[in-house]
Amino acid sequence: MVAPEPLWQASRTGWFRAGLTIGGKNDIVANEDLFREDAVNLIAGADEAGRGALAGPLAAAAVMFEPGVEVEGVNDSKALAPGRREELYLEILEAATSVSVIFTDSCLIDSWGLQTANLKALADALAGIEPACDCGICDHYSPSGLPFPTYGIPHADSRFHSVAAASIVAKVERDRVMRSMHRRFPRYNFEHNKGYGSREHMEALVAHGPCEIHRLSFSGVADAAVEMPLWENQVEL
Repeated sequence: MVAPEPLWQASRTGWFRAGLTIGGKNDIVANEDLFREDAVNLIAGADEAGRGALAGPLAAAAVMFEPGVEVEGVNDSKALAPGRREELYLEILEAATSVSVIFTDSCLIDSWGLQTANLKALADALAGIEPACDCGICDHYSPSGLPFPTYGIPHADSRFHSVAAASIVAKVERDRVMRSMHRRFPRYNFEHNKGYGSREHMEALVAHGPCEIHRLSFSGVADAAVEMPLWENQVEL
C-alpha cells in the first residue's frame, strides 16, 4: 500500500499547512491536535535512543495515545532525571493505546550503516503499533515504506506528546539493556556511560580493546580494534 500524500510540508521556518504552523516546545499536546484537524485521529510518535553510542543496540520506540489522553510531565527524555524517566515510563505504558519497541544490535548497525539502521528501526517500531495509526511523527528522521504518512520534524521529542513519550520509552528500555551488559563487560562501566564515549569508556577501549557489543564501524572503536582485536577481549558468560 502506498502512503497518501502528506498534508504537512516543511519550510525554512518550520512545518506548515494551510496557514497553520506547528508551535514551539510549550505546545506539546496542542501540536498533535493540529494534525487531528485533518481528520487524523490516531497519531503515533517515534524516537530512538543510542544513536551516538559506541556500544550497545539502537533502541527505537513508537507510542500511540487515544485523542485527549495525556501523561502529565512527559517531555524529551534528555531533559528528565533518570528516576523521573522511570516513573513516566510506567505511566506511559499504562496510558498508551499501543507501545512498540525495536532493538537493532551493533552488528547490524555496522553492516547497514547508522542511518539505514536508524530509519529501519523507526519504521519497524511504527509498524508494530496496533491498531495501525493514521500518521507517524518522528524526531528528525522520517522512515519510508509505511502505509501511512510519516513526518520527520526537528526537536519533535520536545514538541509532540507522543514523540516525547516514545523518547522516554526508548531511553528507559535501552538503559536497562546497557545495565545488563555492564554485568557481562564490567571493565567499560556501561552502567554509567550507557555505551557513549565518556572519558573512562575511551580509556577502557584503549586499555582493553572492544567487546562484542561495540560498534566496530565507529571512529575510536575501529582504532581500538586495530590495536587489540575483538577476539582477545572476550569474557566467559
